[in-house]
Amino acid sequence: MPAGCTFIAGQTGMGKTLWLRAHLASIPRFIVYDHMAELGGIAGARTVYTLAEALAYVQANRSGMLRLVYQEIPTPASFDFICRLALLAGDLYVVVDELDQFAGSLRPAPSAAFLNTIHRGRHRGVAVIGASRRAAEVARTFTSQCRRFIIFRTTEPNDLKYLRSIVGDPVLAARTLDPLTYLDFDLVTAQLHRLDRPGIPA
Repeated sequence: MPAGCTFIAGQTGMGKTLWLRAHLASIPRFIVYDHMAELGGIAGARTVYTLAEALAYVQANRSGMLRLVYQEIPTPASFDFICRLALLAGDLYVVVDELDQFAGSLRPAPSAAFLNTIHRGRHRGVAVIGASRRAAEVARTFTSQCRRFIIFRTTEPNDLKYLRSIVGDPVLAARTLDPLTYLDFDLVTAQLHRLDRPGIPA
């Protein structure tokens, strides 16, 4: 069962997508809203291109392994549909890259369907993994629900200021991180990792 929401932050090209791909390789149940078309091809995952296909796959895999990647030009309606579909399926992760495009700190405001997912998801065993280049531009309603923060190189002062308010001074080390290197915060402990092997530290 998912262990709470996760936020991944960092500049483009530092390793966020690679972290997601490696992490998902070991997760049995997830739905990826892959509007960037970067997370297809994960072993054992089914990639679909219509909401009807996504619904049919979930209905056929309500129990056991459920590994779905949904790729389509993003719309608010399709994003909300995926949020509701995750709650219907239960016991899985919803994964969204560039989350600020759907749940921004200012615009666009998080939809009712997304808020329902992050606030009521734990009752259905649902958690969100969201990623963004700009931590300060992601809705606080999401980051306030996160238990884990994966931080790649981040240099923008507003982003560092916001992350520092959550995890403290150790996040300032993110200013000089090498590519593929990240800080892993579980709200208390900071650890430095490097993506140099197939698995991702728990």
